[in-house]
Amino acid sequence: MDTTSQPWQMILDSVRFMPPSQTALVVLFFAFTILAGNGVFALHYRRVGKPIFRSLINPASFSITDFNLREWLLLAAVVAISVLLIVLVAHAA
Repeated sequence: MDTTSQPWQMILDSVRFMPPSQTALVVLFFAFTILAGNGVFALHYRRVGKPIFRSLINPASFSITDFNLREWLLLAAVVAISVLLIVLVAHAA
């Protein structure tokens, strides 16, 4: 059985041969998307009075139906910056 055809091996090989600037942008993309996305939901939970950390861990509590305009704009900004980082990763190759 050829181990190089394993999906995780292909991912590791592609990361290994990335230029350092592209690797840094990929790490920045994942860190920003996770932290900023969770930050928007944490602000929302604080506004509605839910416990922040318990709500962030529970996937059933992710409700965007009662977002206000500020939270929607922040979420749109997170998406826009994430897309910009993806474009920068693609151009760094």
